[in-house]
Amino acid sequence: MTGGFPCQPFSSRGSQGGFNDERGQLYREIVRVLKGSTPKSFILENVVGLISMGEEVGRQKEKGEVGSVFATILKAFEECGYNVSWKLVNSRHYVPQNRERVYIVGIRNDLVDKDDTKKWNWDWYDKILDGSSTEHETDPTVVRDIMEPPDSPSVKEAVMTSQQWSKLKDIHSKRNGIGYAYINPNQKAPTLISSYKRTGNHTSKFIGTERDGTKNDIPRFLTPRECLRIMGFREDFYAPSISKDGDATAHFYAGAGNAVVPPVISSIGKELVKCLLP
Repeated sequence: MTGGFPCQPFSSRGSQGGFNDERGQLYREIVRVLKGSTPKSFILENVVGLISMGEEVGRQKEKGEVGSVFATILKAFEECGYNVSWKLVNSRHYVPQNRERVYIVGIRNDLVDKDDTKKWNWDWYDKILDGSSTEHETDPTVVRDIMEPPDSPSVKEAVMTSQQWSKLKDIHSKRNGIGYAYINPNQKAPTLISSYKRTGNHTSKFIGTERDGTKNDIPRFLTPRECLRIMGFREDFYAPSISKDGDATAHFYAGAGNAVVPPVISSIGKELVKCLLP
């Protein structure tokens, strides 16, 4: 079983209501499915804020501890009859984006090797971090590598209106300054989130320099195709046209920001299969 439960109650970008937010209780639906269908294994994903909620922020990084909210959720999954493990994974090793998320993996207890020879562990990811992995492909690309040509219709469609640019300049200047809001083409992109391209908050970062070095008088947003590439989707995945699909692109950007990174899931799945096969 693969899936997730709402991240809004745990995200640092929200009010962090945790279990006091009714959406924070929806992990119980995962429990219901696990008890009802008893799949061999599961992979779940959520935001970093979930890990430390209920405890001093950062404590879990120093002592390997988790906050009380996350501990409650993990225990609930374990009580369904699963050996449960979690890891904070950064997608930057797979795609041109800094994107930290917590991944939770569970294997049904009756399938766990008692001798630990095929028990789940995260050693494979640690090898990616230290550069010694030979089984998992990593990707050193940066934003420039996935940008569309400056003269493409999609790039032209993604240029801000003067009203959008004026509004975003005002918002960013009141926080960290407008310079902070530009995406550096020679680095990994900031985390793509569901509210990207909205001009009512500071989460919309933008392109000021094209891949050939051309400077934009008025910056532009990432195109739909660039968002898909930043997330690691295949080139044949559908990307809408901003001019032709109108309001549909707003749903697209929200969906892209809410998605998981396919290459990360592929890596986890590859290791999980090793534990499940005879």
